Amino acid sequence: SMTESHSNASASSSSSLSSSFPDTDDDHTIASILAEEENSKFGAKLGKRLSHLDSILHTPRVNGETPDVNDASLDHERLSERL
Repeated sequence: SMTESHSNASASSSSSLSSSFPDTDDDHTIASILAEEENSKFGAKLGKRLSHLDSILHTPRVNGETPDVNDASLDHERLSERL
């Protein structure tokens, strides 16, 4: 019975693993569609439309002060009490 429970555990863990990646198939589909479009006229038009994006200046946002450790753990306690 030990081996039975072990195989059940591994089966359930693998199913939960696959459910945490539900869109891998979708990603492959999207990737192949994009690859087809890139070879078509539409893909060329899209490339021209997107090529101006690197001329837009990107200003990175910087976070303010890091919260005090005590404040952070108090917040964490408050939030976990709400669970």
